[in-house]
Amino acid sequence: MKYAIIKSGSNQLKIAEEDTIKVLGHTDKPSFEVLFFNDGSKIFTGKDDLKNVKVAFSVVAAGKSRKINVGRFKAKSRYDKTRGFREQFTEVNISKISFGAEKKEIAKKVKEKTKAK
Repeated sequence: MKYAIIKSGSNQLKIAEEDTIKVLGHTDKPSFEVLFFNDGSKIFTGKDDLKNVKVAFSVVAAGKSRKINVGRFKAKSRYDKTRGFREQFTEVNISKISFGAEKKEIAKKVKEKTKAK
């Protein structure tokens, strides 16, 4: 089973193909940094290995979460304040996680075979 651990903003999320995740903030193109990738047989870590890992996704929806009420209160001084907050999010569907070096390695092998002939 292919899965990856990505960093989006200050959150780290474990994703697999066909997952739907919520990313903080309203953005048309959220950015992901891949921290770890497992393709079922190999594990990739480190910046050199992970620069070839591509995450294909599509934005499904954008919205706001439930309202959180925050209150302040000081006894005996008639101080009372309330404030509401709704966090914005973008819902993203992960369509494919691929390792880009596989295509490059195949292309190199084809070139080497043609040069040998």
